[in-house]
Amino acid sequence: MGSGYRGRPVVVASRPQGEHHLSGAALPKTRADRRHAVSQQHRSHITLNTDGRRHPRENTLAFVCVALAVVSLLTAFDRGLHFVGALTGLGGVLVGIYDQYISATTAERWVIVPGLGASAVGLALAIAHGGFFL
Repeated sequence: MGSGYRGRPVVVASRPQGEHHLSGAALPKTRADRRHAVSQQHRSHITLNTDGRRHPRENTLAFVCVALAVVSLLTAFDRGLHFVGALTGLGGVLVGIYDQYISATTAERWVIVPGLGASAVGLALAIAHGGFFL
């Protein structure tokens, strides 16, 4: 015990002696097994599923929203492609709003919100250049 804020005691929780963080699981016996176990624990990869569950629909819609945003922005700057830019911008906004509604994790929202904003900008530029009129 130590002294904490305003002299209040601080209790530090620790594991009982002999208990390992892999308690209940078979501990690796050889050096190669330990190396493999450590490499499995520290393997990191980029994922939108930060809660440990799979969200294939939400993840797919998030990347569809970003793809529509990119197409909308690229086509909105060309006056001849304003119709395509308006359609993809509107599609990106609608997909982004729906995906924001059903999204499950913060990481998904970090992809959805920029895609939604870029789709809205692409839609606005396309409308300024002629919009939905052919």
